Amino acid sequence: MPKNKRPLIFSFAIFVISILVFLPSIKNDFVWDDEEVIEKTHFLYKASSIKDIIIPSTAEHKKALYYRPVHYISIVFDNYLWGVRSFGFHLTNILLHALNSLLVFFLFRLVLREYKVSDSEFTPLIGAVLFVLQPIHTESVSWVAGRTDMLSALFFLLAFIFHIKLKKNRLLLPLAGISYFLSLLSKELAIAFPLVVLSFDYLSKNLRRSNILIYFCYLALTILYLYLRGRAYINVPEIEIIAENTDKAGSLFIYLEPARILLNSYFFYIYKLLFPVDLNAFIAAVPKDSFYTLSSLITLVFICSLTFYFGLKKHSLLLFSFLFVLFTLGPSVTVALSGIAATPLAERYLYLPSVGFIIMITYLINKLRYRLSSNVVVIIFTLIALSYLVLCINRQAVWKDSLSLWTDTSSKSYLSPIVHTNYGSALADEGQYEKAIKEFRIALSPELGDSNRGKALSSINLGNVYISLEKYSLAEKWFIRANKFDPSYGRTYYHLGLINFIKAETTSSKKYYKTAEKHLLKTFEYYHSYGIAHLLLSKVYIGQGKIYDAKKQARLALSIGLSADLSQQAEDIIKIDNKRGGKNP
Repeated sequence: MPKNKRPLIFSFAIFVISILVFLPSIKNDFVWDDEEVIEKTHFLYKASSIKDIIIPSTAEHKKALYYRPVHYISIVFDNYLWGVRSFGFHLTNILLHALNSLLVFFLFRLVLREYKVSDSEFTPLIGAVLFVLQPIHTESVSWVAGRTDMLSALFFLLAFIFHIKLKKNRLLLPLAGISYFLSLLSKELAIAFPLVVLSFDYLSKNLRRSNILIYFCYLALTILYLYLRGRAYINVPEIEIIAENTDKAGSLFIYLEPARILLNSYFFYIYKLLFPVDLNAFIAAVPKDSFYTLSSLITLVFICSLTFYFGLKKHSLLLFSFLFVLFTLGPSVTVALSGIAATPLAERYLYLPSVGFIIMITYLINKLRYRLSSNVVVIIFTLIALSYLVLCINRQAVWKDSLSLWTDTSSKSYLSPIVHTNYGSALADEGQYEKAIKEFRIALSPELGDSNRGKALSSINLGNVYISLEKYSLAEKWFIRANKFDPSYGRTYYHLGLINFIKAETTSSKKYYKTAEKHLLKTFEYYHSYGIAHLLLSKVYIGQGKIYDAKKQARLALSIGLSADLSQQAEDIIKIDNKRGGKNP
């Protein structure tokens, strides 16, 4: 093979392998957040809203957690191309992973040469193939909502490549800056980029005064990002353990507990990079047992010792790969501290940090070439690659649909009420109502200690199951119970309105229409833009003979947004002859 054609041929091979490995995912359904965010509310993703997403209006109470405009734009794009077909969304995810795998190949070529480790094209090829096959990436690729990590990694890697090339061409600074900013707009983990490039430049002996302008540009972009995010979103979340124990301020516990969470979180992620087995979509808590903490502490001491050793022996690339993992994991570890997410730990957070880990593996495999025969090195690489491939393909099957996902997850996170609620919903969607009821009741059990909001949601789901079984009195009982669990949860009023509408329709008793109207109007005190509730209120008004009001609510529902079938219902209501009743103003 001609040497000058190797990069092109290897790039093509990496791209094709990436697509083939994750091709099974293309047949997957929408699962988990995909169902709510895309399948049920896809109509809310509009190109006209992109400007407001990028430059959010200042909110009175900055409660929003995520500022990820690029992810929003990607969903708008897919929605425009594919509608609500999961095939297209999964194809985009697969292509994103293929592009990232290509960038890893080109990044490894640059990094290995910069540290004078290898000029061979085969060494970065090995690293790129391992990145393609890493089983820990399955969650990011097979789950549409998980693409935030891939999008951020795409622009992070681009920015890093341009940064390295700045050494020879300073005109690439705008491209490096734009890529970094897009990475920030994809996911907040990109805020680690300045630390990564600083450590890279220092260890590769490229830390010069002339680089100050470059670092200043990155700092300015970081400040701009924090400003935009801070207009309506939380910039620095509270540390949950401190916020919940303000009465213990000054006690040793306040400081030791966050340290334990940090330590155990890092250990969890490092362990998963080394052993990507027994993967779990919903990790409900950071492990707390003493043995785990002791293992974390020993690992920390070991890593510090290795870092010191690599520094003494001038293994700069190994030291950089360690720092890459630690820095890029930093923002994700804060999730465990803040409690802002339902899952304090998540395997998808390892998508970008795995680049540093694979740099390390690639470096070690390259070193083995000088100590062992080529055949032995090939066997070692083949065994790692094949084990990754088998684990990756098997894991994709878990993400095929909601039932397979939550069947697997409930067997691993059986103490999480959220998991049982989601499993129950998946069973209900498949018509397995008795099993669904069992799961919802488990979620509501005092032993699992769910929040009042969580209990309200499980109760609503139970009520919906009983509606499907046409047991309306039981459905109403659970909707009332949901409202008692959390009176501030607007969805409980919607469902109370729904059950009273059903009772009015099935009993011909007009009084239930009035009760339904009361509950639906209460819903709007919590949700100002709830299209399906306005549509239901429209139907309630038809039952009361208020045709004008019904049409008004139907138009309002359409303006907010509805799915295709519900939009048709609203349009049919608007076409109703006014002579059926009602008064115009």
